[in-house]
Amino acid sequence: MLPLYSKRHLSIDDQRLKLKNDGLNIYNPEYAKCCLIKYNYYRLSAYWYVFRKVDPTTPSKRLSTFDPDHTFEDVMQLYNFDKKLRELVFYAISDIETFLRTQLAYYLPSIKNDPLALYDDSLFYINRRGLNYSDLLTKIASEVRRASDEDFIQHYRSNYSNYPQLPFWVLTEILSFGNLRKIYTHLRPPHKKQINNFFNIKDIATDSPYSYYQINHIHLDSYLFLINKYRNICAHHGRLWNRKISDILTLDAASSLSISGHENGGLFALLIILARLLEPTGHAKEWKDSVYSLIQNFPLNNISRYTTLHSDWYRHDIWNRTI
Repeated sequence: MLPLYSKRHLSIDDQRLKLKNDGLNIYNPEYAKCCLIKYNYYRLSAYWYVFRKVDPTTPSKRLSTFDPDHTFEDVMQLYNFDKKLRELVFYAISDIETFLRTQLAYYLPSIKNDPLALYDDSLFYINRRGLNYSDLLTKIASEVRRASDEDFIQHYRSNYSNYPQLPFWVLTEILSFGNLRKIYTHLRPPHKKQINNFFNIKDIATDSPYSYYQINHIHLDSYLFLINKYRNICAHHGRLWNRKISDILTLDAASSLSISGHENGGLFALLIILARLLEPTGHAKEWKDSVYSLIQNFPLNNISRYTTLHSDWYRHDIWNRTI
C-alpha cells in the first residue's frame, strides 16, 4: 500500500534555506527569495534537477544534494533560456496554426461549393485512428457554444437558421488547434493531399538555399500531432528545453526529415519540423536565425549533454549552417 504524502509546507525562507543546506550556492539571498516568490519552488525544481548529484547506485536518478559548482543564478539562467525558447517555439506554432486554418478555410468549402462542408461526411472518414467523426462534431458544437458571445457568432445566429453549424471560414476562427488537427486527420486522402500541397509551396521570397524536403500528407498528420502536444506545453508555460514526447512521430515521418530514432519526439525533432512547416509562411529564415542565436548561448555550454540536440544540430539541411 502506498504511503500518504507527508512532506510539510515550507515558507519561502525555509525553501531558500533547504536549497542552501542541500548544497546549492546562493550568493544573493534576496534575489533567490524574489525568484521563489515569482516563479514557485516546484516549478524551478525542474530546472535545478540537472544540477543535483547523480545517484551512484542508479545513474538515471539524482540525489537531493547538489554538485558543488552550481549556483542559484545558474538555475535562473536555465529558466530564462527556456522561457525564450518557449516564446520562439510558440511563435512558430502560431504561424503554422494560422496557415493551416487559412488553407482549410479556403479549400474545404471549395470542394462542393459548400460553406458547411465540415458537416458533409462524404469528405471524411467516420472512424480514424480511434477517433469518431461524430464525436468530433459534437466537440466542435460545444466550442461554438462557448464562443457564443463573439460578435460574429451572434451576428450569424441572429440572421441564419443553421446555428450551431457555421460556414467553415467562420468556424476556423474559434476552433482549438487540437480539433483543427483532427479535422485534417479525418479528411479522405484526396482532400488531405490538397491541404498538404500548401505546405510544399516553397517561399520564393527568401529563395531558401537548403535541400527542400517534400512533405507527405500522411507524415503531416504526425507532425501536427507532435506540434499539438508541444503547443499545450507552451500554452501552460511548461518546461520545454529538455522535454521529450515519445510515441508521437512515426518512424517514417521522422526519417523523411532526417530525424533519427534517438532524436524522435525531442527538441531536435520539434525544431526541424517547425522550421520546415514555417517555410511557406515566409518566416522560416528569420525564425531559424533567432533559434540558432539563442541555442548558441545556451547557459550550460554543452546542450547535447542534456537534450536531443547534438553538438552540430545546425548542420542539418533544413538549417544549412556550416559555422
